[in-house]
Amino acid sequence: MLYNGGSQCSKGQVRSTKILFVCDKNAGEGAPVITETFYCFYSFIWRTKYACPTPQGNTCAKYGTDGELFDLTDLGHRSDPWIPERGPKLSRNEELLMSICGHMTPCPDSSLCRKEVTEQGDTKYTQIASLTEHFKINADKSIELTYEGAGECESSPTSFTVELTCRQRMLESPPVILSDDPCNYLAVWETAYACPSHSIVGTQCRIQDPVTGLTFDVSSMATQPLTLDLHDGTSLSLQICGSLPDSTCGRPGVSSCRSDSTVLGYTSMMGYSSDKLQFVDRQLGIGMSGQDCGGEMTYRTLVAFECESDPTKSTCILLVRV
Repeated sequence: MLYNGGSQCSKGQVRSTKILFVCDKNAGEGAPVITETFYCFYSFIWRTKYACPTPQGNTCAKYGTDGELFDLTDLGHRSDPWIPERGPKLSRNEELLMSICGHMTPCPDSSLCRKEVTEQGDTKYTQIASLTEHFKINADKSIELTYEGAGECESSPTSFTVELTCRQRMLESPPVILSDDPCNYLAVWETAYACPSHSIVGTQCRIQDPVTGLTFDVSSMATQPLTLDLHDGTSLSLQICGSLPDSTCGRPGVSSCRSDSTVLGYTSMMGYSSDKLQFVDRQLGIGMSGQDCGGEMTYRTLVAFECESDPTKSTCILLVRV
């Protein structure tokens, strides 16, 4: 949320305030906390349960309390089901098959089933349980998946719980069953797919939020270059999702450059063209890297997009930092 039109600063600019809402189901209503002040710009973060989105059909992606994204979708995008390493109660001729984010071909109505080879050499599949609607993110950032079903247990439903923990570069490691109770399985899974991400990157200035299913598209902003007056007396030429005319910055492929009308030929390349729309800590924006500025550093332009809270308006607000 962005508030514009505040009182004037010393150099004639008006003050503005930005509030970034972060989903935290344990925070209740919460309260804003100031995180940054930059000349006439003030930034707050507000952790609250009211910022938590409602997933729309994707049970494999979820936001944590710190705004990070946990996305297990890639675990489900494989042709063969996952086969957990055998526990002590599994016989030599049987194994468990499990899927993430849906059912599997051998057991079309189940996410967890048992594969067994009979004495006659035939393959038998027994449906055990299905994945519950949402996974749980624990306080230590591990992920908990629960499968439940009638199975073959008489006294209680079959339960299969898997705790996934983040292990970088482990992409093909299977889950490991720890319990010996065939009615109450417990497994652990160390995998890179359980590592949280603070950013999502899209191309062609489009991106989809994997949790809410919402698509953000700023490609229509490529039609008109912008000129912004900076507080130091210089001006910034900016083109979203495209390149400025070669004559503006003196070279092709530039989306952001700063110039000083009082100094002939003074132009700094603040950002080269990029169509990679990013969702970082649930903030929509585009980052553009520019020329070297000394000390092994480069110029960089960050453009953040804030949608107008009034539903009758279709405009978005740009927050530009160079």
